[in-house]
Amino acid sequence: MKDDQEKKRNKYSFDQLPFFLIKALKNKEITCVDIVVFCELLNKFKTTKLEETKIGKPIIISQQKIAEEYNLSRPTINKTIKNLVKLGYLISQRRYNKSTIYYLGEEPKNFLAYYEKKVKATENNIKSFCDVEEEEDEFPF
Repeated sequence: MKDDQEKKRNKYSFDQLPFFLIKALKNKEITCVDIVVFCELLNKFKTTKLEETKIGKPIIISQQKIAEEYNLSRPTINKTIKNLVKLGYLISQRRYNKSTIYYLGEEPKNFLAYYEKKVKATENNIKSFCDVEEEEDEFPF
């Protein structure tokens, strides 16, 4: 039963793009590949259990893993990440003989803070409006 719910959740779920990415795409500052890679890093950021540092919460993922998952070349991923760093969406911290650590830049951090606040407010409004208790892992399909 839970597997069926998970399949449906994955089939019908979606991510929203921050406006700054859409604007950058319209201005030809980034490509669709840049957006896909950035969204992958955002998802990794949201699920990481690593402790926050002075720079922010670290994102540790190898370029090779991203390349394999999206059927892209490693040089393409490298070029994409360099562009995201240049635009200030990512901060890159190289480590000797280890995966590079990435951090979100200011604009993505501000977006996530705003988004989290709005989502919490919306969830609270829905709960109070419906006056129902939330059940964990329940999916409406």
